Amino acid sequence: MSSPARKRGAENASPGLCTPTDASPETSIATPHYGERESGNKRGRVKKDDETGASRRESGGRESSGERASRSSVRQVAVKMHLDATRTRMRELCADLAANYERARRASAHAAREEARLAAEDILDELEEVERRLRAIGEDEPAVAAMLTYLSFVRRKSRTMVTLNDINEDTLQLILRRIEAPSPKELLALSLVNKRFRAAIRSPTVWHTLDLSRHAATMTNKVLYGIVKDDNAFASIEVLNLSGCSQLTDLSVLKVLNKCHHTIREIDLSGCELLTLETAEYIGFHCHELERLDLTGCKRVPTTFLFQNLPIMQLNLKDLRVKGTKHLNGRVDEVDFEDLVDAIAKYVRWLQSFDGTVFDKGDVRDVMELVHVCEEHLEFWRSGNAVAICDHASELQNNDPTSTPMCTIFPECGHVMCVECSAVERRNMMREGGRYVYPCSHCAHPVRFMPAPGGFEIVVHSPEDFKKLLAERRRLGGPP
Repeated sequence: MSSPARKRGAENASPGLCTPTDASPETSIATPHYGERESGNKRGRVKKDDETGASRRESGGRESSGERASRSSVRQVAVKMHLDATRTRMRELCADLAANYERARRASAHAAREEARLAAEDILDELEEVERRLRAIGEDEPAVAAMLTYLSFVRRKSRTMVTLNDINEDTLQLILRRIEAPSPKELLALSLVNKRFRAAIRSPTVWHTLDLSRHAATMTNKVLYGIVKDDNAFASIEVLNLSGCSQLTDLSVLKVLNKCHHTIREIDLSGCELLTLETAEYIGFHCHELERLDLTGCKRVPTTFLFQNLPIMQLNLKDLRVKGTKHLNGRVDEVDFEDLVDAIAKYVRWLQSFDGTVFDKGDVRDVMELVHVCEEHLEFWRSGNAVAICDHASELQNNDPTSTPMCTIFPECGHVMCVECSAVERRNMMREGGRYVYPCSHCAHPVRFMPAPGGFEIVVHSPEDFKKLLAERRRLGGPP
C-alpha cells in the first residue's frame, strides 16, 4: 500500500509532470508539453499575444493606429531596401548592355559581333524580369515610376535593328551585285566605306557587267589598268562594253579579256580605233561562249580575218557587227578589197555546204550585199564602161595614169572620180535627216550620194595595173 505522504505528493504535482505511482525519482521529471509554453521568452510572447488578442477582442478585432503605423514603417523600410538593390542591379545591367553594343559596333569579325549581340539579348531578358518585379511593387511609388520610365527608354533604344555589320559577306556581295549603278566607277567608290566593302567590291560575285562607255573620252590604258588591277574581280563578267574608248590599245583590252574569256558573252568594242588583229585573234580563238561582238569602227581590225574565221566563231555567235573595220573604212585599195571578196566567197561556200544561214542579227548580211554591189561596180570599171566622171578618171581607165591623181569609186552609185575633183564636188552638200550628205552630180534620178569625207570608198587602179598587182598578191599569198 502507498503511504499517505506519497499520495499527497502526487496530488500536489504540476499538470505537466508525469508521476506514476511506481515511477522512480529519475523518471518522475517529464518535459512540459509545447502547447503549455511556460519557459523563458516563449512565456513572455505568449502572454503578450494573449493580452494583444484580448485587447483586439475588446476593440472589435481592429488594429490600433500605433500598430498600423509600425507595420507601415517596417514595410516602407523593406521596400526602400529592395528598390535600392534593384536600382543598383539595373545600373549594372545597363552598363553591360551599352558595353556589348559598343563591342558589337567595333567588332570586325562577324562571329564577334554575333557573340556581343547574344550577350545583349540576355541582358535585355534580365531587365525585363526587373521590370516585372517593379510593377509588382506598384507604380504609385515615385521611385518605381522613375525606374520604369528609364527601363522603357532603354528598351526603346535597344530595339533590334539590322545594320551593315549584321550582314554576312555573301549577302553583302549579292546586294552589291544588284545595285544598278550608272557607271562602274560609282560602284567602285563604295570601296572607300570600310575594309569589308573594299574586299566585297573586288569579289567576282559582284561584277557581271563592265560598261565604261560613259567614260570613253577619258578612258586610257592607265585608267583601265587601275580599274581591272591584278585581282580576279572581273573574272566572271558576261558583258564588256568599251564602245567609244578610242584611246585604248590591245594591251589593256587583252588584260580584261584574259581574265573573263571563259565567261564573256557580249563584247562591244565599237569605236576602239587603235585595236588591231591581235585583239580580234584572241577573241576568235579564246572566247568560246561569245554570243555578240561589235567591232564597228575598229579600222585597224582586218575584215578579211573576221570572215575567214566565222566558221569557228559562229558556233555560239548570234550577233556580229563589222562595218567600219579595215577593209570597209576610209580609202581601201582595190587589191585589198579583192581579198575581202575572196574571204566572203569562201564563207558563203562554207554556209552552202550544210545549208547554213547568215546571222539574223548584226550587219554581216548588209556587209555581204555591200561588197557584192561594189564588186559589180568594179567589174564595170575594169570592163571599160563609162563610169568615170572626171578627166583624170577617164585617163586612168584608159591605162594612161601619167601624173594622174588618186581616183576612187563611190560604193553607192559606182562612179569614179579623182580625189581633187570629188573635194570640189562635195561643196554642193545638203542637209538631210540631221546630217550633211553629198549628192553625186551624175545621179539625178534617183539621187545617189558620194561618201562623206573619211567615209568608205575604193581606190582604183588602171585595169592593167590591177591585174599585175592581183597576180603578185596571190603569188605571195596575200596579207592576213
